[in-house]
Amino acid sequence: MLTRVFLTMLVVGAMLIPTWIYLLARWVTNPEGFWQNFILLGAGVWFLGLFQVVLLFLGLWVLGAIWSSPRIR
Repeated sequence: MLTRVFLTMLVVGAMLIPTWIYLLARWVTNPEGFWQNFILLGAGVWFLGLFQVVLLFLGLWVLGAIWSSPRIR
């Protein structure tokens, strides 16, 4: 059971990598004004958002495999 919980935390952490990249980029650049926010939001939504959706589906598939496997205890 503890192995499954650890693997679940690891997979969820990996699924959230694009979110952490976006938050780090927003913190580092510290955008001011409409256009800087607009460009950063556009890059975050289109590029990192698409990557986030792909990792979401891949992560859910891996989590399903982890929790349905009788070998992992």
